[in-house]
Amino acid sequence: MPRRHTPQRHDRYKPDLPCQRKRRFKSEADALQAIETAALYDIRVELLTYACPYCTGWHLSSVKSSK
Repeated sequence: MPRRHTPQRHDRYKPDLPCQRKRRFKSEADALQAIETAALYDIRVELLTYACPYCTGWHLSSVKSSK
């Protein structure tokens, strides 16, 4: 009985982006809403938004307050 050869599917190589593990937001408004939600849990961390040059999305950046 002949063997059946099923070729393995390979994904194209994609270089790792620096923001790959970060949470991505579609718009600045979505990112700001996430900041408001996060403020309910921990008010000692100041969160800022920034536009990512790699994925064209928005990310959050945290700044610890010294209080």
